[in-house]
Amino acid sequence: MWKETDIGGVFMAPILAYMLVALIIYLLLRPILVWLRFARWSWHTPLAETGLYICILSLLLMLF
Repeated sequence: MWKETDIGGVFMAPILAYMLVALIIYLLLRPILVWLRFARWSWHTPLAETGLYICILSLLLMLF
């Protein structure tokens, strides 16, 4: 697990770094979801995409 990061004298929690990495992974995955027409398979697309982001974040937290 990562430790706190010091940015300009302010300690940042490690969860922020995990959230940033999860966001980058999600943004790289998004064009693939558009190509697969993910919106057609979901009832509420923003809710499904948020759930996917949370799954990616949870996976990162469990693995690292």
